[in-house]
Amino acid sequence: MAVYSNMNFSPDKMNLLLNMAGKKLGKDPQALKQQLESGNLGDAISGLDANTQNKIGAILQDPKALETMLQSDQVKNIISGFTKGK
Repeated sequence: MAVYSNMNFSPDKMNLLLNMAGKKLGKDPQALKQQLESGNLGDAISGLDANTQNKIGAILQDPKALETMLQSDQVKNIISGFTKGK
């Protein structure tokens, strides 16, 4: 099962998030998408320190925590910064 299969992201929002994550992780966004769709979270977040990997795993396993994070002003500002000029 895909890590984000129960989330209702638009294709544009998902691509934006994959591009942002790919930049941060130094990974190709499409390869990252395939890893997430296959449920292979370990490969998707490899390269991050163990503490960060654990935090990401916990958030992704808790839809309410993920929704809260995505609705925070800080995350909205980050996403807005990436979408300006597009």
